[in-house]
Amino acid sequence: MPKKNKRTRPMVKRSETLKNKLTKSQLTAYLVNYVENQEDEITANITSRDMKKLITATMDGLTDVIQKSIRPGGIGTFILSKTFKVSLRAKKAIKKGTMVRSPATGEMVPSKGRPASKRVKMNPLVNLKKAAAGEI
Repeated sequence: MPKKNKRTRPMVKRSETLKNKLTKSQLTAYLVNYVENQEDEITANITSRDMKKLITATMDGLTDVIQKSIRPGGIGTFILSKTFKVSLRAKKAIKKGTMVRSPATGEMVPSKGRPASKRVKMNPLVNLKKAAAGEI
């Protein structure tokens, strides 16, 4: 059985589906392969090594921008063009003994209380919904 070379890039066509989770290095290799296969003047003079550095820096930059957008004091939302929206939701604190509606029975019961918290929420947008439905 031949040994697998770790440096080989996954050859995935655009219409194929991915069967396993990708690590950051696998995602980088996939994107390098995708960009190299585009017949474009911009990518013609870039080596594979430089392309990998460029894509890694782009992914790091995207991660940084998302984190800075949803950080408290930031904008509170980040939208990746028609793909997904990441937002920060602030939940208010509830004092112990405050009357709240029980979702099971609908009657008002005293609350146990909870501290204020922040939650990250991600919503799929048009392109992600179409991909899930198999339209893309």
